[in-house]
Amino acid sequence: MIFSSLHKASIHSLLLATISITITPETVVAGAIQSIDELPYDENGRLTKHFVAVPERCAPSIQILYDEGFTMYGRDFISVEGEASNAIFPGWSPPPTDVPTDVPLDCPVACIERGVERSVAAKTMPQFHLEARSEGRSLQEYKDWVFSACQRVEQGFVNYLDFIVNMYWIDSRDGNRVDKGQLKQGERNTLFITSYLGHKFEFTNPETDEVVFSHTVEYTGIAPLGKPDSPIKDELDTDYEDQISSTLDAEWRRHKRVTRSFSPLGFHKGRLPDDLWASIQAYYYNNKNDKVLEEWT
Repeated sequence: MIFSSLHKASIHSLLLATISITITPETVVAGAIQSIDELPYDENGRLTKHFVAVPERCAPSIQILYDEGFTMYGRDFISVEGEASNAIFPGWSPPPTDVPTDVPLDCPVACIERGVERSVAAKTMPQFHLEARSEGRSLQEYKDWVFSACQRVEQGFVNYLDFIVNMYWIDSRDGNRVDKGQLKQGERNTLFITSYLGHKFEFTNPETDEVVFSHTVEYTGIAPLGKPDSPIKDELDTDYEDQISSTLDAEWRRHKRVTRSFSPLGFHKGRLPDDLWASIQAYYYNNKNDKVLEEWT
């Protein structure tokens, strides 16, 4: 049976495994970032890492977590000030400097996604932005939000191999496999699940138990197992003329059922918001080498 969703118990165990990752020296970027241009970009001007950003004024409180071993797979913690802070947190003003140190600070937080273009790197979708609030937040609230909003992603798998495969999630705490069912062949059986950055999956041949594909979640996306057959055939079907005629008739009948309905904007052309455009182009850039063939019958 195809594994189509994660059970609550599985989600809980996945989250625990994610939290237990050991800190690495690259987790915290030293010094406050003054400009978005200081972040690491590849030769195409795209971010090479995920980041979580907070204003420099708030960084010391959150830094305590990282000093104690807290980290997130694939996502570095940065503090920002000046131009970078204004770009990521427009309209936010630092709290008074005389606030007692034992009081949680009123801090906004933003997650910046790998693959986003330099010109819109400071523009984050609402779900990746935690607004400041006057009563402040605890460090535990910060941790919970980062994992639920930023580390959690949608991961897809499509099987183009010649056989059904067994699917396993690898528990990072002990390296054991956790059975997640089977993945059938073809685009129509594509499986999307909720997962977390850093989670590892293995797919095996049911007859030999050989690992035929493994994948570590690095971003929201889709991972094909094998390659699809070419849609270009060496020879046309003998009844291709009938198929063309049948398709034309079906499309002609279908167009008569279409009802035109317009929003108040009608055919008005508008510019996509920067945060939405940043998210769309990051998804495309991160997954451009993992193309999936849409199957038609």
